[in-house]
Amino acid sequence: MAALWSAALGADLVICDLDEAGLAETEKRLVDMGRTVFSQRVDVADRAQMRAFADAVHERVPAVDLLVNNAGVGLAASFADTTLEDRDWIVGINLMGVVHGCHFFLPKMIERGGGGHVVNVSSAAGFVAAEPLCAYATTKFAVFGLSEALQQELHRNAIGLTVICPGIINTPITRSSRGRGVFDRSDARQELVEGYERRNY
Repeated sequence: MAALWSAALGADLVICDLDEAGLAETEKRLVDMGRTVFSQRVDVADRAQMRAFADAVHERVPAVDLLVNNAGVGLAASFADTTLEDRDWIVGINLMGVVHGCHFFLPKMIERGGGGHVVNVSSAAGFVAAEPLCAYATTKFAVFGLSEALQQELHRNAIGLTVICPGIINTPITRSSRGRGVFDRSDARQELVEGYERRNY
């Protein structure tokens, strides 16, 4: 949605995603709106891929004006049911994806000296933690803390930072999230999906 909103305001865009079909669909919608788009399949948890993506972007423009770190995955599990592999996965995307985005794009924004803005997506789970979202909340609290500290640093370079903490938003994350223990049931997932659809934010 951020890409479509930006395009509606006249922005050209660079976008990345692991979901190639979704990426292609978004690119088509943006091009249909008359915008110039550069898209690339990227795993934000992979620093080499993010470095290469940033390098490709900076071959096209000196720096981005608006950086949106929005990649995220969900995990419904108690601490006891969460594996170390689960933690590596969710931290890699939800937290390190934000770190990588800032690390590889901010220096050029600062060097340009023309301001800009960063948007990091946390969650309401970055304020209030609950047992089923133990690992997820860990990453979202971390994104919120990172953003609070980074905002102070970027202020000196006339770069703004907004951290967004959505609540129950009807997105595909309800279908793609992992479940462990009592949350690893098809009926539990269906109940979650239907609850988000009923709220329909």
